[in-house]
Amino acid sequence: MVNGFPRWVFYPQSSPPPEWVEPLVKIFQDHRSAIESSVRSRGVALESDDVLEILRRDLETQGFAVEKGKQSGGRIYRPVFFGEFGKPGKSYNIDAYHPELRVGLEVEAGRGTKGNAVYRYLIQTSLLVDVDFLALAVLVEYKYGAKGIEYSYNVTKDILDAIYGSQRLRFPLKGILLVGY
Repeated sequence: MVNGFPRWVFYPQSSPPPEWVEPLVKIFQDHRSAIESSVRSRGVALESDDVLEILRRDLETQGFAVEKGKQSGGRIYRPVFFGEFGKPGKSYNIDAYHPELRVGLEVEAGRGTKGNAVYRYLIQTSLLVDVDFLALAVLVEYKYGAKGIEYSYNVTKDILDAIYGSQRLRFPLKGILLVGY
């Protein structure tokens, strides 16, 4: 189903997707009318927080803790390492986290490829304690300026194809799910 919604691919492509992938992809399918970027790019663009809010209830039902805002109490921090007294010495925030499945979810709704946020997500998520998988959701189309369109899903897929195809750079993650919405 090449033209299906959402578009998605799991890496490494030599491994079958884990069981959690299908229910997570279905959440995006269920909210297609509200989040589909090929439709939204012609109108008012959603922010990543807006998309996360639309998906929140279903993500929480599946066991994800979901960021509740950009204030310190609303963010989800995952440690990178621990310092004195067992306190996290360095942490990064993540949009959603499933502790049993050890899945970190990042939702990008704009500058993902233009601002190289994809690379930041790949590196930071690779450093997080108790995160074995990254689910990275990006727009299929991102409209900017008067006539510019960035095909974020295709660009991100090309990056992951190169990383996994060359095998020169190896992530400590068991896998990455790329979702294009």
